[in-house]
Amino acid sequence: MTIKTKITTLLRHACILLGVVLLPVIVYDMQIPHLEFAGAVTYPLYAAYWIAKIKRRRLRFVLFHLFTMLVVTIPALSIKATPTLVAALPTFIALAPLPASLFYRSQGERERAANCVFSSLITLPLGLLTSGFTLYAIGMSSAMSAVRD
Repeated sequence: MTIKTKITTLLRHACILLGVVLLPVIVYDMQIPHLEFAGAVTYPLYAAYWIAKIKRRRLRFVLFHLFTMLVVTIPALSIKATPTLVAALPTFIALAPLPASLFYRSQGERERAANCVFSSLITLPLGLLTSGFTLYAIGMSSAMSAVRD
């Protein structure tokens, strides 16, 4: 690695880090209604950047799958009135690679098929737990609103 490459890499990481650290604070201080926490979008982008730099394909696939499940689930569950179908979203996302594994298996790509099955096996317990907790929270919320009325 030359000096120029090292300096370029250092400057790139410094810009990314400053963007991740400073952008949320700047957006919050602007006090735009309903966008106070919009700067937090930089955190998943930064995490995705580091996951993409992982060399092992299987680990990278599993982490991206888990990351996708979390990035989709957290905003969906933060809605004030969560529909019941959204509660099953983490489980659906955890099971999403299984059809792809069947396709890869039929094409003779055993390693990719195994990656899809392995990723589903890792994320399925978390998806089921999250879906169960969300359904429980929806049930408790409706029960509490019935008590108040």
